Amino acid sequence: MHRFIVHICLLILLSAALHGVSAQDSLVFIVRVDDIQSRNAVIQPRSIIPFQNAVAQRGGKVTWAVIPHRLIESLYANGILAQELRASMAAGHEISMHGYNHICTRCSQSGHEMYCVSQSYGFSLSQQKKLIADGLKILSDTLQVVPTSFVPPGHYCDTVTFQALLDYQFPYLSVTRPTKSYVYKNLYNLSPDNEFTWQLTAQDYQTKLASAIQHVMTKGVSQGYYCLLLHDPFIRDGYEN
Repeated sequence: MHRFIVHICLLILLSAALHGVSAQDSLVFIVRVDDIQSRNAVIQPRSIIPFQNAVAQRGGKVTWAVIPHRLIESLYANGILAQELRASMAAGHEISMHGYNHICTRCSQSGHEMYCVSQSYGFSLSQQKKLIADGLKILSDTLQVVPTSFVPPGHYCDTVTFQALLDYQFPYLSVTRPTKSYVYKNLYNLSPDNEFTWQLTAQDYQTKLASAIQHVMTKGVSQGYYCLLLHDPFIRDGYEN
């Protein structure tokens, strides 16, 4: 797999019409979509292709943060999701591992897994390594891929998580910790930034779009990149146009 910092980056020249900057200005984007394919079967179309095509038409690549267990759940027994992800990798897009199941084994809640935030409980090294090992096996069996980057569900993790990742030779992490730096030994972190899609409606789209663009430009310039985070429901074709 390509390295996390360079090859999952979406390089976009931001248009002068939208951003009021000169044509030679550019900003490095990471476009990351977490929780690939919702467990909500009502959301249609159940495909990553519309979003992927929208990004590819602008010269970019997508980082799919894949929950491994989704690939073996009944909703995806037809194998179409796995087929689409394999084709996506062949087209130069990238897979990042997003936990194992995205459900905490201690409190059974979604939204965290490597650390139980509802009970402030840290799992042991062996427990966390099992989650990682089980997830890696599914990704290997279904997608024939060994990812090099890891996104903890909910961004909840601890130093035990970091050690478990190093034990499985993960060099890169994306978590809400100090960014563009080694967060633990030789584990390098590139943190995510905002997700704007949940904030937008048809009524306030233009107002919030202008604010979002300003935030992207300001923070992107200050940290040298911008990780635009999205979640599965927003791969729908034509979401809010």
